[in-house]
Amino acid sequence: IMVLCIAFFSMILIPSKAFASNSNDYVIQDGVLKEYKGSDADIVIPEGVTSIDVNAFGNSDEDMQFIKSITIPSSLTTLDNGFGFAYCYNALWCPNLQNIYVNANNPSFSSVDGILYDKNQTTLIRYPRCRNKMASIPDTAKSIYKGAFSMCYIKDFKFPSSINQIGT
Repeated sequence: IMVLCIAFFSMILIPSKAFASNSNDYVIQDGVLKEYKGSDADIVIPEGVTSIDVNAFGNSDEDMQFIKSITIPSSLTTLDNGFGFAYCYNALWCPNLQNIYVNANNPSFSSVDGILYDKNQTTLIRYPRCRNKMASIPDTAKSIYKGAFSMCYIKDFKFPSSINQIGT
């Protein structure tokens, strides 16, 4: 009975984010996440994934509407197909995405306040689409990646004076 009580209370007290998605939810080939079959609101991309196929999370807003946050592993070093986030359906383009998190050991990317940057936080790569207010952008940011704000509905923009390039 004691074991059952401990198991029951640990399920209640541990936040749902602590539980990883079922490994059967991911189709991964040669390090590329080809398809996500699950429906978790908070997705943790598995370690070992080095890139994400453009349509891994579907090819329409309806396919991706359940996703609220994405956690990028340390192994993921490629996010884009060269066209920018404005032109592809990938996990970072989800209509209800509120936060993008990055494993601190990732050599290519970082996250501040749920916003995706390059590792040195000099380029803002993707602003979550579902945020409707502007977050503070660090003074280290010098550029904004093309499509970083695609389909975002932000009421006002306040960029630091350090921004000197947009759309590259």
